[in-house]
Amino acid sequence: MTIQILKGTSRFIGTLSLNPTADEEVMIAILTRKLLTNF
Repeated sequence: MTIQILKGTSRFIGTLSLNPTADEEVMIAILTRKLLTNF
């Protein structure tokens, strides 16, 4: 389950990393932190 979430997150980050704005980078950091603290 963790691997699937990480794959989805990396795919999500990959789509934004083409041209991320500062707000998107903050959102990615918050989402990643929330995902990591859930485990």
